[in-house]
Amino acid sequence: MPLASGSQPRFCRLAKGIKSLYYTGGKWIDEGLIGPVDQEIMRIYETDEGRLWITEHYSGLGLLDFSKGFTTQPEYTRFDTLHGLPVTERPFAFRTVKGTRFGTEHGVYRFDDQARQFYRDTILISHMGDGDMYLFSINEDRHHNLWVVKPGVMGVALLQADESYLWQTEPFLRFADINDYYAYPDPSNDHLTWIGCIDRVLRYDGNVVQANDTACHTLIRNVTSYGDSILYGGAADSQAGLITLKHGYKSLRIRFAAPSFDDEAKTEYQYILEGYDADWSRWSTEAYKDYTGLPAGTYRFLVRAKNIYQQPGPSAVLEFEIKPPFYLSWWAYLVYAMLLASGVYGLWRVNLGRLQKKHALELRQLEYEKLKELDQLKSNFFANISHEFRTPLTLILGPVENLLSEHPTPAQASQYSVIRRNAQRLLQLINQLLDLSKLEAGKMKLNLAYGEITTLIKGVVHSFESMAKSKQINLEFVSDVDSAYVYFDRDKFEQILINLVANALKFTPEGGHVAIRVKTNEKEERLQIEIADTGPGISADQVPFIFDRFYQGAGHTHKGEPGTGIGLALTRELVELHKGHIRVHSVLDQGTTFTVEMPYRKDALKDEPVISHLVQKQAFQQLDVTDTSSDPDMDLSTEDSKKTLLLVEDNPDMQAYLKDTLMGDYRVIQANDGQDGVDMALENVPDIIISDVMMPRLDGLELVEILKRDERTSHIPVILLTSKADVESRLIGLERGADEYLAKPFNREELLIRARNLLEIRQRLRQRYASLIPPAPTEEKDVLIEDAFLQKIRAIIEDHLSAEDFEIDGLARFVGMSRSQLFRKVKALTGQSPSVFIRLIRLQRAKELLESSEMNVSEVAYAVGFSTPTYFSDAFMETYGIRPSQLKK
Repeated sequence: MPLASGSQPRFCRLAKGIKSLYYTGGKWIDEGLIGPVDQEIMRIYETDEGRLWITEHYSGLGLLDFSKGFTTQPEYTRFDTLHGLPVTERPFAFRTVKGTRFGTEHGVYRFDDQARQFYRDTILISHMGDGDMYLFSINEDRHHNLWVVKPGVMGVALLQADESYLWQTEPFLRFADINDYYAYPDPSNDHLTWIGCIDRVLRYDGNVVQANDTACHTLIRNVTSYGDSILYGGAADSQAGLITLKHGYKSLRIRFAAPSFDDEAKTEYQYILEGYDADWSRWSTEAYKDYTGLPAGTYRFLVRAKNIYQQPGPSAVLEFEIKPPFYLSWWAYLVYAMLLASGVYGLWRVNLGRLQKKHALELRQLEYEKLKELDQLKSNFFANISHEFRTPLTLILGPVENLLSEHPTPAQASQYSVIRRNAQRLLQLINQLLDLSKLEAGKMKLNLAYGEITTLIKGVVHSFESMAKSKQINLEFVSDVDSAYVYFDRDKFEQILINLVANALKFTPEGGHVAIRVKTNEKEERLQIEIADTGPGISADQVPFIFDRFYQGAGHTHKGEPGTGIGLALTRELVELHKGHIRVHSVLDQGTTFTVEMPYRKDALKDEPVISHLVQKQAFQQLDVTDTSSDPDMDLSTEDSKKTLLLVEDNPDMQAYLKDTLMGDYRVIQANDGQDGVDMALENVPDIIISDVMMPRLDGLELVEILKRDERTSHIPVILLTSKADVESRLIGLERGADEYLAKPFNREELLIRARNLLEIRQRLRQRYASLIPPAPTEEKDVLIEDAFLQKIRAIIEDHLSAEDFEIDGLARFVGMSRSQLFRKVKALTGQSPSVFIRLIRLQRAKELLESSEMNVSEVAYAVGFSTPTYFSDAFMETYGIRPSQLKK
């Protein structure tokens, strides 16, 4: 676009805008900024038509139109995506044989001047690779070839006769790592192209012949072990001789190279170790290969390379042998064979000895099992016979208590007291035997409480003062602490103290001295209790055995009644159960001292399980219920007005004693064992049951479980009498369903009171069912069973309301009981006979119908099962106090 002077302007891109310069008169004239362009200009392209395409740094592609002549304020148009351009940062214009084209990040575009729109040129780019490729720079040389730069790739598109392009990149592969560069064909030299980079300028001369098909030879550089020991230093030949390596060199690094004038970093290698690798590796640019832990043997390593033009070359070969270790040589195998033979022989000897030891151990184990079985039989014998002793003791203590309560003469009272005292002593011995059995079986548990223990010790000592005075023995209590708080079981600890103090007084002669001392050892956190006497002492050879069960020392250490060998054995077991320790020190003719040590820390027994006390079942709320109803169908004599008590006991004497005790208050029926007791309970449905636990055929626990599951007898209270007085046995009995649990020997008055209380509770239970209104929900298991039973018979009655002949026999048939069983069950629960109960349900339904329906009195009477309206009216009047006709009004 010539100026008025005829000079050609030159356009300069600036950081802000574009400026025009022209040369005249030997100097350059600055015409100033062009148009409204005020941004940084990245590229300028001038067309033959006098248009200037510019690339702004931020606004994309713009057009300055000088087609009508040069001016500093030409028409300026910006183009963006609204004109068909893709989303791109730096579009640029370039010349082709087909006209101006535009390079973008998404390929080549052409401009339609008529539509003022850009369209993708797929024909031009189809000969140059990816149609959506990122174009960085395109310049046309004088032969209309296109020099194209893409990120990481440079190539030349050679113009063909058919105006297509032949795309070539091979001459420029070495430039692959050069980004952000431009290719400028030299306008004065057809074969030169200048390549401008950020930090350098490269020159490409097309006349230099490219030898791209030259083979790429590979050489082994060196072989090292563990990174520093050079085992092979390389050779000029690609075929190395056999290398012999010691066994220690089994981790190798083999380095190789393929010399080339091109970029060696792009040379790729492929290798294989014959005898170790299964196949050739993938091509990689790494020029080394590591092998670790190669076993002994002969190997052949091959490696080949290909240059940046993908031209492969011949393989380099390295052969090497790794020697085996000394322990794999032939003489080593000979030594191994000898050692193996020796080992087999030694193993045979060891196995023979092991079998002999096993046989001896089995014999000892068999002997141990026999002794254990014998000991268990002995313990079971003592436990069972001890339980059996409780029944005769009950028959002794019970009558004696009765005799003592009848104001006997002094002489008789003295004799009765002797009987009671000796029976109680026998009971104490039996209890000790049972405690030993429980300790041996691991079933005795501590009922722990955290409290003050010195007061308890002092109280036990004071209880023996009268005994000490009677024997003229000085009894002394000394404590170096006012109080000591520990975890202990009061009952068990009292038993420990009583046994030790009683023994000391027993073996101390008149005029002697017994001292009980309480000490604390704060350092060891122990509480010490010493019981010292001035008795005859114990010989040194007997001291180790005095805590053994049933042991009685020889000699004449005591002239009175000999011991049983139970007390001290039980004492030691109870002390150790408290995590304590007991020891004895004795000198003949001087005395004996027993020392009990107890933990003096609050947390010493914190992991010991605690057995809680039994809690009596909560009684029903006190209610005043008087049973005046009777059933005309039941023929009961005057004697039957007493409550019926079923006594289940297999011992004839105990049965006779209990019958004499109970017959004044109850009508007593008897059963001789558990099975007879179940049969008689189902037949007679008594008001209360008293049963022994240990019986033939069925024991008391099984009797309770059967009767509590049966609808006919589930309401009957049961009292169990047993010789097993421990807490676990009581818990088992209560869990089976027993209402009370008494241990033999028992107090007569206590038995009568407990029986009377249970009957009063059942009497109160009648109030729950006295009304026909359904009772409130409850969570008590026993009450839930009876609620379900009454709901069941009520549903049966309501299903047969209209049948006037439906009475007690029909109800008994549907419930599955006999007439007498149903009568006693319903009577016990509601206080009413079944006939009255059926009539009340009929009348209740009649009242609902009279209040809520349009039926007359006669219709209602027949609907609820009455034979005549007159009978219905009288029954209604008797129950509700008004005639049904009055209610209907």
